[in-house]
Amino acid sequence: MSLLDRIPFNVRCSEANFKGEVLGFGLQTDSVFEVRLNDGSMFHIKAEPDLELRRYCWTSLCHEQFRKLVPVIGKMIERYFKRK
Repeated sequence: MSLLDRIPFNVRCSEANFKGEVLGFGLQTDSVFEVRLNDGSMFHIKAEPDLELRRYCWTSLCHEQFRKLVPVIGKMIERYFKRK
């Protein structure tokens, strides 16, 4: 059983500044991560492997305002587990 990973983030874009943390149990095929923003918003993102590029595609059913965050947060998760 692995421990819950908590990955803090701060993403700045033209619309707003988003701060929060990502919660998950490791990066594997079809891993699901919970994204919690400091304003109380929450959504989930899923890692789907792209075997041609040898990386992950990130998907989510979140609100339109958070769509730009999904690939950015996904790349942050990949970097976090690559270092670990």
